[in-house]
Amino acid sequence: MKTLSFDKILVGVKEYFLMAVGIMIYTFGWIGCIAPADGTGGGAAGLATVICRALALGDISIQLGTMTFIINGILLLFAGFIVGWKFGIKTVYCVIILGFGMNFWQSVLPPGDFLHLDRLLSIILGGILAGIGIAMCFKQGGSTGGTDIVAMIINKYRTISYGRIVITCDFTIITSALLVGYHIDTVIYGFVMTAVFGYTVDMLMAGNQQSSQVLIVTHDFQKMADTIVNNA
Repeated sequence: MKTLSFDKILVGVKEYFLMAVGIMIYTFGWIGCIAPADGTGGGAAGLATVICRALALGDISIQLGTMTFIINGILLLFAGFIVGWKFGIKTVYCVIILGFGMNFWQSVLPPGDFLHLDRLLSIILGGILAGIGIAMCFKQGGSTGGTDIVAMIINKYRTISYGRIVITCDFTIITSALLVGYHIDTVIYGFVMTAVFGYTVDMLMAGNQQSSQVLIVTHDFQKMADTIVNNA
């Protein structure tokens, strides 16, 4: 039987703590910036925003975090039965914290645009905060579900790239906002938010990495290869 060392326990506690902090930053970006600006986006949170708006038209009120948790819960169940229970405890943990975080900020933050920012600036700030939070979560091996689970299910039957699935899902979710009373400007801001969010995540995950490719044409290729390997 394997015994856990104190260092491993400390690393695990640190990972889960940083994931929780990241999710809380992500949810603040949504509840504190994006939602007050009447914005939307992709993923489970974006779909939850659209569904909550549709329910509100019928005088049915439900918190955004609760709806996000329901959506992710349903997706997790589908994925479990279709492709197996491959997702780890970190994904389940992040999904729970995500729902809690949204409901927490929704209950403690003042209603409306309490930051008093320009709408575009609020959307951009929300996208940056959401990107920072998700990047923190990803770096610890966590996932917030949503389109990640959808991609897992689709790849069970079709070989489609993860990026294409995410883009298609996000595009569908954002444009569906038009069906529940949002205007075209909300859709445009939704794409802006998604672009800012994606760029922020990429920058934090990969950094400003650049590479160069040099093509060398020579007859003494072996000598050149040995020189590069031994002296580079």
